[in-house]
Amino acid sequence: GHNTYQHTQIRNHPPDFLSRMRTRTFSLLFFCVLICVSSSLSQKYKWGGSPKGKSWFGNKDKKLEDHDRNYDNYGNNEVNEEKEEEVQVEVEETLGYSKREPIERSNFWGGSVTVALLLDGESLDSSVHLESNLKALISSHQKEPLIASNRLEILVIPLLNREELTKKYFLMDSIMHLLHSYHDGIHVMTSFVPPKEIAEDGNEDTGFHFAREINNAFKDHSHGEYFMLLDYRTRLSIDFFTNLFKEMEELRKKEKNDKISFISSGKILSGDGSIYYSGIDFIMGGTEKEFGTNEKSVPVPYFSEQGRSKLDSRVNQPRKTSSASLASVFMHGSMFSSMGGFSETFTDQDLTLVAFCLEAEFHYNTSTQYFPSAISTYFGPFVDLNGSNKELSNVQLLFGDRIAEVLRANYEVKDFTLVWNMDCGKGQVLGFTTEAIGFVSGLQGRLPLKIRVNDIDQCLNDMTAIGLPRCTLSLLKSLYHAGIEGEKQVDVLHSDPGRYEAYTSRYSDSSYIIGRSMYETDRIPSHWGAKIKGIPNVVWVPSHFNLETFVGSGVNRTELKVIPEPVDTFEYDPSIHTKDKSEVIKEFSLSVEPKFRFLSVMKWEKRKGWETLLNAYLNEFKAKDGVSLVIRSNMDKENVKEYTTFINDFLNKTGGLMEDLPKVELMTHSLPFSRLPPLFAAVDSVVLATHGEGWGLPLIEGMSMGKPVIATNWSGLTEFMKGENSYLVPVSEMVNATEENHLWAQISSSQLGNTMRRVFSNQNERETIGKRAREYVVERFGRKMVADAVITQLKEIESWLRETPKEQWRKVEEVVQSSESSFGTVRERPDLKEGRVRIKIVE
Repeated sequence: GHNTYQHTQIRNHPPDFLSRMRTRTFSLLFFCVLICVSSSLSQKYKWGGSPKGKSWFGNKDKKLEDHDRNYDNYGNNEVNEEKEEEVQVEVEETLGYSKREPIERSNFWGGSVTVALLLDGESLDSSVHLESNLKALISSHQKEPLIASNRLEILVIPLLNREELTKKYFLMDSIMHLLHSYHDGIHVMTSFVPPKEIAEDGNEDTGFHFAREINNAFKDHSHGEYFMLLDYRTRLSIDFFTNLFKEMEELRKKEKNDKISFISSGKILSGDGSIYYSGIDFIMGGTEKEFGTNEKSVPVPYFSEQGRSKLDSRVNQPRKTSSASLASVFMHGSMFSSMGGFSETFTDQDLTLVAFCLEAEFHYNTSTQYFPSAISTYFGPFVDLNGSNKELSNVQLLFGDRIAEVLRANYEVKDFTLVWNMDCGKGQVLGFTTEAIGFVSGLQGRLPLKIRVNDIDQCLNDMTAIGLPRCTLSLLKSLYHAGIEGEKQVDVLHSDPGRYEAYTSRYSDSSYIIGRSMYETDRIPSHWGAKIKGIPNVVWVPSHFNLETFVGSGVNRTELKVIPEPVDTFEYDPSIHTKDKSEVIKEFSLSVEPKFRFLSVMKWEKRKGWETLLNAYLNEFKAKDGVSLVIRSNMDKENVKEYTTFINDFLNKTGGLMEDLPKVELMTHSLPFSRLPPLFAAVDSVVLATHGEGWGLPLIEGMSMGKPVIATNWSGLTEFMKGENSYLVPVSEMVNATEENHLWAQISSSQLGNTMRRVFSNQNERETIGKRAREYVVERFGRKMVADAVITQLKEIESWLRETPKEQWRKVEEVVQSSESSFGTVRERPDLKEGRVRIKIVE
């Protein structure tokens, strides 16, 4: 009654498969040799127990065997019968996704692990990844005491139909030899399990069915207490199993249930060391119209935090997630058995696992857990979970309503959809674009949200080019395809007021309009006032400096709100960018000699004060000081020529020699955003002699990285740069800006030079200032903190929109009567539809 293990044998060949093999002389010869070898070994290695029918490990595993066969309610988790019945009706009407009969296994090895090692066509062409995988898998297994003394059963399963496998059969010799070399018959058992089934129509080119093959392999060949699916391109860390079992035990203690079951994946890195998997979650994204029904938003899955640093704190906490990853997923064999394995409703391999995890959660109260200390590295291609609309629509039909219910329960604003209009997709990246992305990233999941861009494909290409992580790209794509939830929408116009009219077609159905803008001088452009009073209900500005300059230019104070710009304080975190400075400097092709580096990140234009900066630096320091000024700016040939001319003029005026000048290093080419934090980490101070900033993103990013920052004590940057957390250079005078009748600030180059010298000379002081800067930014300007401020404003708008037009107008009159507007008197605008109240100003 025992299945005989035949050493690295291909098991259970169907007759038609063998007949095709016999047509190939080489294949036939190989097969005959294989049979001879396997026959000589058939009595040496046995599946399951001893000839008397006992467990391989004796009677101690009898209870586990009985448990495996009668595991109808695994992990003591109760099945919600009412929901089960409800879903059963739904699936019968749609996809036939029904509850499956448990998979019965003939034998059970307590404490052992069965690993289904998944191969594809490429793996048969090269066994390099496979061998690395086997080495890492066996080493990690042998290190964990809980399982090391028990068997590791490796079932190598090709994800190919028999026709495809036959075409590559001449390559199987190397695979079989490799499996043979790792098989010891006691602790490590290796087997090759070819495809068993074909399509009902007999078309073998499409005959492979992932769920069916995995279920068959599990039923016929697996004996482990634990069941693991592992891609052949995934390499487990040496401590993978040790950390996985440790985190599972900690979760059981936390839940106070030592029998609880769950599906789990660890932290999976991509080949470049960034995050491949740290959980798969859902977002209200692509509309049902996209999948063949209507305009309502539906949940779509995405790899959360994919592309971020492996040290990012967002990926280093255990948590519940919606699905594991096929690159590496671990579960109790009894759970897989009692659920009847994978549903054959799906053919897409990744969505098969997603559906399995969702079924476990909603019908069996069994969660999927992410355990970050169990680390592996995946060297395969990235997976697009939204690539198969038909398959994804099946997931949505089965589980979409329940997922949406969970997501909407977390909404803090529910009455309207916030539509964020941003400039993206023009072949260039604007500061407004990256700011808008920071806003929506912080707001995602807290209210119905949608974005509109100029061209989504070009936008995604542009964002890819600047190095935004894949999780952000997935977020943007999903939010672009999202529908409008509810009867109302509120629009954000993230652009200069001069371009508000370009959005007219976008916000024609809006119940409320929010503008987002800023400016760098002492006033706003003259034509902005009319645009502000005629289109948005309110304008959000990033700083109190902008609040005053807008009001000073005639905008009513009641039409303005201060909402700062968010900073990704997780990415700009010095604790995750700890690579040796000298190595980073070499990576950026900078000189290694300087002992101290100033960094200035800027656009090469007059407003940034580059002439003042160079004058200050060149007059204050000499080559012997061992200092360097790194200027990071996209510079064309004319810009470089302008810089060279400045240096030559400086030498002519001072009579100095080039070799006596302190080092200046230009980084003139585009730099991916992901490379900016390492650059900040490699320098000692950040400096900008700006004439004026609407906000000053590089400055606050430097502060978030814990660097002492030096800048002009004027304009929008004073919202976050204070005397106690930075070095502010006082304004010496206000001078004419490049725009007529506008003024901006000028600082003294000598005062700036003295400040740079102070930072250079006082290590303890600059480190204290840098620490304060980091703390100040994290507490006030992280994405969550800014999103909190936005939610507060949106709740006020939500309350406003619930009122009748008459109540709304009465409040408007009260506000306007308590303030002054230089634009004239106020009257009601009669052509607005019900639910929208606006003020029209009569000049």
